[in-house]
Amino acid sequence: EALLLDPMYECPGSSVRYVLIDEGVVKGERAAHYWSRSEGAAFYSMLAAEEARDAAEHPEPETTEPETEPPQPEVETPARPRRRASGGSNFP
Repeated sequence: EALLLDPMYECPGSSVRYVLIDEGVVKGERAAHYWSRSEGAAFYSMLAAEEARDAAEHPEPETTEPETEPPQPEVETPARPRRRASGGSNFP
């Protein structure tokens, strides 16, 4: 919540459309990045660069697929005939 205090008070009523909070902002090394509506391409470019940098610095651990049995074919069960209620009623 503390990270978003400045953007929450600075952005309403302004032309700011995009805000990027990156690792530097979280660590207190710099302020949040702001872009206006017309600067969407620059925002997405910076976001992609940040995602790539994060993926390079923090690779996801390789996961091994659990050994599973091959899927079994579904067997169609024959329909059971309807039983009639006792007493000669025709209701199912």
